Amino acid sequence: MFFISKIDYRFYQKFYKHAWWISLILLVLVLVAGRTINGAKRWIYVTDTLSFQPSEMVKILMIIFYAGILAKNRDQLKLYGKGFIKHICLLAPIIGLLLLQPHFSASVVIIGICSIMMITAGCKFWHFLATGGIAGIPAMILLIIKEPYRLQRVVTFLDPWKDATGDGWQVIQSLYAIGSGGLFGAGLR
Repeated sequence: MFFISKIDYRFYQKFYKHAWWISLILLVLVLVAGRTINGAKRWIYVTDTLSFQPSEMVKILMIIFYAGILAKNRDQLKLYGKGFIKHICLLAPIIGLLLLQPHFSASVVIIGICSIMMITAGCKFWHFLATGGIAGIPAMILLIIKEPYRLQRVVTFLDPWKDATGDGWQVIQSLYAIGSGGLFGAGLR
């Protein structure tokens, strides 16, 4: 983090287009060369003990890409077709490849990050409401109920106390951590 913080942010703008292509290549590579563990191909193993998860790199790369492309196309962002739809279409192949792994949670995080960036850059909020209401929310619901484990995670998140020592344990512990830390945290203990 210290090293990255010393790099001028304008440096990344030179390479924003590369970030999209690198993301695409990494996500295809994990589907081709990744190991299947518990029914998902999410990790690339360099050696038996050294591996990495491309979706984590893609999160950062998509921030770099969207920062660059949104800055470049700022005058078009208020338009539905040339602005909103164009930028959503750039995100679609990345999300499609993540869902093939399957990696639903990374897809939701990346969609959320890119959506916030688009709204902050100048896209109209009602574009998100209209498109999300018509296509996004029904697609998400379908993806959640399609896989029983996804549905179980949502149910556990909504009511972790139902199985406090099993599936809900981690959610409850995070609530305790937030509650005991207060606004500024409890520090190292």
